[in-house]
Amino acid sequence: MQFKEDGFWRLTMHGPDGRDYKNKIIYLDIREPEFVAYRHAGEPGDEPVTHHTEVHFEAIETNVTRVTMTMRFASAADLKFVIDTYGADKGGIQTFGRLADYVDSDPN
Repeated sequence: MQFKEDGFWRLTMHGPDGRDYKNKIIYLDIREPEFVAYRHAGEPGDEPVTHHTEVHFEAIETNVTRVTMTMRFASAADLKFVIDTYGADKGGIQTFGRLADYVDSDPN
């Protein structure tokens, strides 16, 4: 992973159906510690839907941070595709749940 502007991250998501799904993320804007923007890009053989994502980190109080993630798809049909095909809405909730569990388990 090249976590820098114009850097990229190639990853493979392992689906509950046993299939692997290739993905590529291109980082567009990084302002540590409060903001990251990236584009989910495709290459031949990768997932067919692209989207633009912005993640905001807002310090609420000591050791409390609000994370807001916004994903923009080219069309409502693209959004429907990732929800219907991959359960992306449920996967997002599960991912943020695991993040909360991880943060809550950190003794620092």
